[in-house]
Amino acid sequence: MSMQDDYFDPDRHLWPPEEPEEYTEAWEFLNAAYNYDKSNRREWSIKHGVYRYTDCGAWIKFNDRGIKLGSIVEGSDCGADDIELRWKEIPTKFWESLQAIEDQCELIWDWANVTRKDGMTDAERGLDFPLL
Repeated sequence: MSMQDDYFDPDRHLWPPEEPEEYTEAWEFLNAAYNYDKSNRREWSIKHGVYRYTDCGAWIKFNDRGIKLGSIVEGSDCGADDIELRWKEIPTKFWESLQAIEDQCELIWDWANVTRKDGMTDAERGLDFPLL
């Protein structure tokens, strides 16, 4: 396809579409949270910040609708429940969601590793897995 064909193709956009307002607000919030430039759109930099600045080593995945947060728990072969946030929810629910994951990870680690008076962990006793 030549440049001329691109020009005459009515379905071909020659410039990127404008970002929805909530998308821009979410990125500005995430950049401010991890002290990046306001115009940053590098997912890996936010992923690094989320992992580095949480005790549980949380992860973040980006998709068209927003983000998904979660974490694995070392020493338990389990992971925390995933939390999905839409772009417009990120500025108001991000920290609350990340804290919920941290709390669940702590409970999972205790469930799998802390021995009780009988010398068994809650996992060994067959007690329920801690949920959000």
